[in-house]
Amino acid sequence: MRRMFMLMLVCWGVLLMGCAPSSEEATREATPLVLVEEASPTPEMQTSVVAVSPTPETPVTASPTPTVGMPPELSGACRLVVDADTTVYMRPSTEADVFGLLTAGETVELVARTADEWVAFEPGVAQAANVGVFRYRWVRLGETAHVEGNCETLPEVWAPRADGCYLMVILETPVYAEPRDDAPLLITLVPEMVAAVVGWNADRTWAQVDLSDGTVGVSGAGWVQADTLNLNGPCDTLPVVEE
Repeated sequence: MRRMFMLMLVCWGVLLMGCAPSSEEATREATPLVLVEEASPTPEMQTSVVAVSPTPETPVTASPTPTVGMPPELSGACRLVVDADTTVYMRPSTEADVFGLLTAGETVELVARTADEWVAFEPGVAQAANVGVFRYRWVRLGETAHVEGNCETLPEVWAPRADGCYLMVILETPVYAEPRDDAPLLITLVPEMVAAVVGWNADRTWAQVDLSDGTVGVSGAGWVQADTLNLNGPCDTLPVVEE
């Protein structure tokens, strides 16, 4: 009985081994089926090629090299050429105060002339209070200096006296018939006008002007208030004028 039971166990074991799947088959059965989709090919990017026109080169104009000596801007202007040391005056007269000296070889641009062969130039110095011809410095043409260039259009200007005291008008200035505010108004001077001052009243609060000596263009005498005066020249020694 016992041997039969053992035999049955052996047969049962053999049957179980024959029915059990191999490890490889078990692995295949246990591994789930995974579907892999074939990747779509990446579309090729269309690249647009834009033709770029070359930037035109800007032509470079070479500036002329300035020459030493006369400035280029004087080439067509009327200019004074100094042949020998030449005295420069504050006014167009050899009796006027001396401003300085131009030496041989110097050249200056001229801005005005007088009827008697005096020529003027801008001195290039600060002179805020001066107007008109009093801004110029003067040279007498002769053996030490001559002119060159376009001098036919050089303007002829009024020439102040060497020893004169002059009112240089900066703001509108009324001229009265008498040295008082309520006197008849003769004329109103405007900026850049010039008139000779010939004297003072007793307390020097008014100055008498000669309208015929200057650039006003009228004759006669009148009075202006002293606190409006902008003077040029020897004015301290002017006499007292009877009112």
